[in-house]
Amino acid sequence: MTILAVLGVIAVLYWLEVRMGNARSTFDCEIGMPSRLDEKDPMKREDFFGKVVPVILAAVGLPLLAHSFLEGLLLLAGSVSLFILSRRAKSRG
Repeated sequence: MTILAVLGVIAVLYWLEVRMGNARSTFDCEIGMPSRLDEKDPMKREDFFGKVVPVILAAVGLPLLAHSFLEGLLLLAGSVSLFILSRRAKSRG
C-alpha cells in the first residue's frame, strides 16, 4: 500500500513539474532581479526520473526497511535502478 501512495505522489509531482512546468522566475524578485511571471521552465523528463524520483524512493525506502522490509527493499531497488539507468543514458549521449 505504501508503494502505491509513493507512486501517486510521484505522478502528481510529474504532472506539476514536467507537464505544467514551474515559473522559476517568480523567485527572481527575492534576489533583486525583475521577475517574468509568464515564462514557464518545465523540468526535463530525464532529470525528473534520473534525479528527483530516485531521491524520493530512497527517502521513503530507507525508513520503510524497519517497518516493511520487502516494500523498503523494492523502493530502494527502484531508486538504484533509475539512478544507474540515468547515468548510463547520460554517458552514452
